[in-house]
Amino acid sequence: MRKLFYFIGLLCLFFSCKNEQPKDKFPENPPQKIENPPPANTLPKHYLHLKGTIKDLPVTMNLNYNTPQQAGDSIRGFYSGSYYYDKYQEPIEVWQSNDSANVLILTEKYAYDEENRFVGQFSDNSFIGQWHDGYRQFSFPFQLQIVEEGVVPFDFFTYSDNFVLNPQTTDSPLASYGLSVLWPKDAKETATTNFIKREIMNMIVTDTAALNARTPADYFEMSKANYFKNYQKDMAEMGDNPLNYGRDMDISVIWNAEDYLSLGAMYYEYAGGAHGNYGTIYKVLDLKNLKVLTEKDIFKPGFETAIAKSLLKSAQRTFDSDMNDYTPIDAISKEDLKPNGNFFLTGGGIGYNFVPYEIAPYALGEIKLFLPKNEIKKYLQPSFIQQMNW
Repeated sequence: MRKLFYFIGLLCLFFSCKNEQPKDKFPENPPQKIENPPPANTLPKHYLHLKGTIKDLPVTMNLNYNTPQQAGDSIRGFYSGSYYYDKYQEPIEVWQSNDSANVLILTEKYAYDEENRFVGQFSDNSFIGQWHDGYRQFSFPFQLQIVEEGVVPFDFFTYSDNFVLNPQTTDSPLASYGLSVLWPKDAKETATTNFIKREIMNMIVTDTAALNARTPADYFEMSKANYFKNYQKDMAEMGDNPLNYGRDMDISVIWNAEDYLSLGAMYYEYAGGAHGNYGTIYKVLDLKNLKVLTEKDIFKPGFETAIAKSLLKSAQRTFDSDMNDYTPIDAISKEDLKPNGNFFLTGGGIGYNFVPYEIAPYALGEIKLFLPKNEIKKYLQPSFIQQMNW
C-alpha cells in the first residue's frame, strides 16, 4: 500500500526553506539529463496516464508504477494514484492491493465497508476488468488505455537508503530515508521542461543542507547524508533508548493537461511517538505562461468567506453518511475550514487539501475537498475563466 506522508512540523520547515532559497538556485538552462547515475538500490519507475470508460462513462487515471523489487512477484509492480470521471474531474485516490488470482486491485479512498475498487489485468497498453461498488454491491466493466499524446510525459524514480545505528547487532535501530519523484522527459519545448523540473525541485527541497541540488538524485544524496548525520546526533543524546526514524517523500500527478499540471508532494516523517506525521502539498503549474498559480490568480478579491462556505458544503457531501450516528463531519473544525493556499486544479474545478490536525483529529487523515467549477464560477477571475474556457 502506498505510504502516507508528512507532519505539521515539516510544513514549517518546508515553507521556511522556500524563503531561504536564493532566486538563482536553479539555472536558466538546467541539465537536461540526470547527471549522477542512480544509486545501486534505485529501481526503475514509470508514470502512466490512462483514458477509457467504466461502463459507458469516460474516465481518466494517473498512476505511478513501481516495478517489483524481486523477480517473480505476483503483480508487475506497485501502483498508486488517482482517477476521475471526465464529466466532473474530481480526483478519487486509488492504491494497490492484489490477491492470489494474480490480478491488479486498485482500491478507492473514502470507500465505506466493502471498498470500491478496480479489479483487472494489464494487457499490452490496456488495463481491463471490472469496477466494483462495494457498498451497493454491483459492478461494471472498465477498459483503460495508456495515452501519451497531449500530456506531459514523465519518468518516475525512487531512491531509498537505511542507516543502521549499531551494525554489530541484529536488532539495531535504524533511520530510513526515501524519495519517489516524477521527472519530465526531455521535449522540444525546452523552456517548459526546464520550468517543470525547477518547480519539482522546489517541491522536494526541504533540507537547507541540500539547497544546491540540481536533480532529484543530487538532492537525495545530499539530503540523506544530512538526515543520517542528525539521526546519529539525536540518538547519541538519547542514550540507552534509541529509536527508529523515517522520512519519505512522493510526487504524484493529479491533473495532466496540455496547458496545466497539478502536482502533489506527499511527505512523511517519524521521529518517535505514537505515529508518524504526514501531509500533501499541492502545486498548480501554468505551462502556457510558465508560472505557478496562486489563489489571487484564480479568485476575485475577498473570496475567502464565500470559498469557506463552499468548502463546508463539500465536506458535507464528502463525509455525510447514514451508516451510524457519528460521521467525520462532526469532528471537523468549522472555524478552521477555510482556503489555505494548498489547492490543486482540474478541468472540473478546484480542490483543497488539509493535512492531519489542520482542521480535524489525526484519525481522519488528510481531508481533500473539491469545489466544482459551476459552484464557484462567480468568485473566479474573469481572466482565469477565459483561460480555462469555463
